[in-house]
Amino acid sequence: MGSWSVYVLFVISFAVLFGAVKADDKLEEFTATPPTTNGPFWYFTEMPPGALVEVSYSSSVGVLLDDVPMNIRERVAQYYLSQQEDFWLEKAKLQGFALEWAQIFRVYEVNPDGADQNPRLGGFGRSLTVTPEEKWQFTFDPQGAQRVDRSGHDYVLLNFTFYGVLVTADNPANWNLSSSKLATMNGTETLYIYAPIEPDYTFQRAGYACEDESTFTWDNFVDSQNWWVYYSHVCQAQPYRDVSDPDQYRIPGCHYSGFPNVSCVEALDSYQGGVDVTILWRRIPWNETIAADWRVGENQLGVVNLQKYDVSAEDNKVAYRYIPSNSCSIKEKCVGDYGWRRLLDFGSTSINT
Repeated sequence: MGSWSVYVLFVISFAVLFGAVKADDKLEEFTATPPTTNGPFWYFTEMPPGALVEVSYSSSVGVLLDDVPMNIRERVAQYYLSQQEDFWLEKAKLQGFALEWAQIFRVYEVNPDGADQNPRLGGFGRSLTVTPEEKWQFTFDPQGAQRVDRSGHDYVLLNFTFYGVLVTADNPANWNLSSSKLATMNGTETLYIYAPIEPDYTFQRAGYACEDESTFTWDNFVDSQNWWVYYSHVCQAQPYRDVSDPDQYRIPGCHYSGFPNVSCVEALDSYQGGVDVTILWRRIPWNETIAADWRVGENQLGVVNLQKYDVSAEDNKVAYRYIPSNSCSIKEKCVGDYGWRRLLDFGSTSINT
């Protein structure tokens, strides 16, 4: 598929799973019987009011000073130490985008019987997500940015926390699609991710080492502006393979365009440094006021309700890409022919509430 088509598919899946539900106007009079079937929750016309899941994590973002000449490094450091919160907010958001791959592909970490199968992500279960971008809340360290040494790298660094609340439906099918741990009050789920401290130049520094092309596309669509779509800290070093050869194409691995000789974690540690991030989901009691504050879009119950999400379209650019003759982009009629093409590259997200 094209570089964005699969991404859109999974964003839609997120929205279907965690789309906001419309609660009864008088919660105290709600009398619907909880469904007993294991079918998807959109099969039902009445259900309990809903469920709330807190999402939080702690992290750090920064500016790497290693490449700055020593004779001006102190002056540059003071400049970044004086930056206001909006400067750091953009870095925190970009790092947040890079965490999405691991949230989507938790689905591959579990056996059909629910037993842990692959520990590579540190979290087990099916796809989970944080709140939509427009609801992201970041709280920065009141002490401000600090000059620190992080694993041998000279940084101006700022710590922060993330918080959000998911509004979703409360029935067995919902939790079976995500995490059964969240079916009980105060139940928790976690996901570990090793994230870049300075996300702005991750692709320039680490190259393809952290880019999982196997889950989206192998049409050479990764670049310095969309690297976060493909970011996966579990990618390993990989020798060259000819992706036009079906036998080599099927060899497991992240890489189709560039073939790094180091893993993602090794590349981050060597070239810029990383930070341990553990996303925590926690089920909290239903509260209509909280739900109203965190809902997104116009909500309908029991029907498909696709809505455009304009924020994604703001991420766009014109780019030159080489399209192979056997590319999915040709089969899906995204381009007219193979070879070098001048393309409008943009994001597109639909949410189902």
